[in-house]
Amino acid sequence: MTEPLAAAHVALSALILVWNIVRAGRIATVRTTPRVFAALSGFAGLLIVPALLVRLATANALFSRSVEAIDWIWPVTLALFAAQAVYALARRMSHPLVAAPIALYNVMLLSIAIVEYSLVHGMALPGPAVVLLAAHRSAFALGATPAALASTAYVLLPILAPAFPARWNVSVASRGAAALLALAWVGLTAAELPAGLRAVRSYAPLAAERLRERPAGDLALGVELFPSLSALPSPIAVRNDLAIADSLGADAVSLLLEPAATRPAVLDSLRRAFEDRRRGGLQLVVALGWERDLGDVFRGPRPLDVDGRIAAIERIARRLHPDYLLPAHEPFGEAARAVGELSPDEWRGYLAAAARTVERIDPDVRVAFAVSSFGAPDSVLYAWAASVESPVDAVGFILRPTREGGQSLVERRETAARWMEASASPKEHWVFGVTGLPLAHGERSQRQAIWGTVAWATEIPAIRGVIIADATDYWTATGLRTALGRIRPALAEAQRAARMVRETAQADTVRVPGT
Repeated sequence: MTEPLAAAHVALSALILVWNIVRAGRIATVRTTPRVFAALSGFAGLLIVPALLVRLATANALFSRSVEAIDWIWPVTLALFAAQAVYALARRMSHPLVAAPIALYNVMLLSIAIVEYSLVHGMALPGPAVVLLAAHRSAFALGATPAALASTAYVLLPILAPAFPARWNVSVASRGAAALLALAWVGLTAAELPAGLRAVRSYAPLAAERLRERPAGDLALGVELFPSLSALPSPIAVRNDLAIADSLGADAVSLLLEPAATRPAVLDSLRRAFEDRRRGGLQLVVALGWERDLGDVFRGPRPLDVDGRIAAIERIARRLHPDYLLPAHEPFGEAARAVGELSPDEWRGYLAAAARTVERIDPDVRVAFAVSSFGAPDSVLYAWAASVESPVDAVGFILRPTREGGQSLVERRETAARWMEASASPKEHWVFGVTGLPLAHGERSQRQAIWGTVAWATEIPAIRGVIIADATDYWTATGLRTALGRIRPALAEAQRAARMVRETAQADTVRVPGT
């Protein structure tokens, strides 16, 4: 499913990039241009492309090592754009109605970049800085795509202020459009400041929730490893993510495999990588995901390839033998991007066929389904999957906050609890993924989201496991480790929760210290 606003954002970003480069060249070649203004414009136009590439690379652990020493280039480039636009406004190099919105917009982007840079490098931030970041990400979620709350692929580009009077109607129109675009983003971000403040504050009650004993030791805590795999994970990802799992003392690990990663050679390598740990009791959760492509933002959904996916499921069951296998990753979430909005009946047919295939190959593999969007279609499919007539062996939930923050996480938990109570299902349940939004709502919010979700899970005997997503920042900034390798405080919180769950000899309830 295409996202029109996301596609429009990518297209506009490409136009802005061209605008910046062309404008910088023209300003620098005019002899009457003041030397300071020409230098600011020239350097800004020269650096924007490499700075953007560095910005995108340092947000993903797969590429960050090669450029982490120069990750300062993005805020420096934004500082050049801000200074250029302020100079143009102060010296009336362009009309104030054009220069003022662009200057305000560039200064806003510079402020956000400084906050993001500080957060990524583990610097303490005052509350207003986090609120500004939350408002920015919330505005991005409204103005482009909800994925911008966590995705590192979406970024706003600065706009070079034009100089000298426009000579052609098309120039007037383009300058007006640039000013309106800048003003729109500034206005939307300002309007989201109250929502950002509420979102940041809404996580605090989660930190005070009580963690209850599981005397039977029947609650597994795990972590999702690696990015969505289309091939073998890189050695760096294997080393770093397994270190996270080991430091957590994980009872389970989760992998997301694209169909291309279900080739026999890849599956056999993954099996060998986890062989020793699985003999020690580690549970393996595998979800079959969807192909990722840079053109997905513009391209429409493809038809669901049932036969191809059933063949992939057969290979996973035969070669990897996971403890839990999810044949469809987020049917009413991520899947909609790849195959469109399918009906619950269509998903039922597919899941039933997958369950029959797995049962024939390896009855010890439990087929599972996870709710992610919590809408009416998810409710219908959950009720079927949780029923005793369904061939699905386990059901669960993926819990992630929206732009509303911790309150949305609580609401989704309450919905999940109502569905479990209404179904009275004897089947085991899992939280197949819990995430925070450290680059939208601050790193403290990630700690609180993880703690609150584990505490909630301990209160419900039917829930047998919680998977924390993710080990590291890859395509989304939700990891326990940043793309640059710094361990976020949420890992210590997860370790504390795991230790307390396992200490069954203590009192009935415990409370997280220091909150």
